[in-house]
Amino acid sequence: MNRTPPAPIISGIAYRILDVAGQPLTDLDELLGAKAEFTIDHDGGYVVRGSSRKDEDTVKFYEKDSDGIGKDLRVWRLEREGPKAFTATHVVGG
Repeated sequence: MNRTPPAPIISGIAYRILDVAGQPLTDLDELLGAKAEFTIDHDGGYVVRGSSRKDEDTVKFYEKDSDGIGKDLRVWRLEREGPKAFTATHVVGG
């Protein structure tokens, strides 16, 4: 899996979440916490590491620059798109 994406992440595009630390995602609550990671379907798989919080029916995820800690790189909105489908959308301005 690539840590630095060869292609830019585009704001407003919903990327499919492939897994959470190698396991299938079954509920957004699995991504809540001070340190979490997930992989999106972007150029062979891009691992997003950071922390998150509940934001109504979604999860707001703060991607960090140093193995899930450090300064914020991006803010993502994580949503359920179906029974077994979840997406991550980079949002501008958090």
